[in-house]
Amino acid sequence: MKTDTLMLPADAPDYIDHPAFAKISTERRLFGAAAASVDVQPGGLSREQETLLFMRLNHARRKTALAMQNGAERRRILFWWQRALDARSLLARLNMPLVIAMTRHIRVKNFDFNEMVSEGNMALLRSIEKFDFDRGHKFSTYACRAILKAFSRATSKSSRRRRLFPMSFVPEMESGNDRQDDARKATNEDCLASLRTIMRENAADLNEVEQRVIAERFSAQPKTLEQVGAIIGVTKERIRQIQNKALLKLRGQKGLILE
Repeated sequence: MKTDTLMLPADAPDYIDHPAFAKISTERRLFGAAAASVDVQPGGLSREQETLLFMRLNHARRKTALAMQNGAERRRILFWWQRALDARSLLARLNMPLVIAMTRHIRVKNFDFNEMVSEGNMALLRSIEKFDFDRGHKFSTYACRAILKAFSRATSKSSRRRRLFPMSFVPEMESGNDRQDDARKATNEDCLASLRTIMRENAADLNEVEQRVIAERFSAQPKTLEQVGAIIGVTKERIRQIQNKALLKLRGQKGLILE
């Protein structure tokens, strides 16, 4: 493990603690020669693999923090900090398709595709550091919510900039390459599951028609505006209006439109 060019963290890193971290056997189980490898299948990380990686991340961050607080030598601090960065990097890389999938599902008016991906990536990294792996929740659901919030904040900032500096520019959405398409397919179900969870809680107080429109438009096999209109018995344009009104309720922020 090379740490020659690695910089020390400015402050002791935060971490999600776990009772197992106090046991000597935990370090051997997580990082020893017999530690489980993470062989990711097309369907993504299993719950056990996900927990293992988050255990590694937080155990390494904890060891880094303790080493800094105890005045340990630089090499020991960097040893554990590198392990923490490696675990975070792997989690970010394995979950990056989630950001691409969310970005391709969401169209933000007057907001560039690459900017959205950047905002989503930053939200993903923050989610990795704050996710409590011991609560039994799936990380993708937690991350989806954080990415949506990041898009809302970015949209709000963009709207303020446009008011201050008016301009006429409509960026085109980039069409992803084959690898991005494969990533989108692999994580699409997680995004839809997150949306279904939000819908099931109905925190935005959608009425029955709005719930039906959202459910039909963003199901695993989404219907067109015209098809949903035929089901409900109204025009295509009316469905669009109902959809946008429902999405504004869900987001609490203008500008976000699920495709």
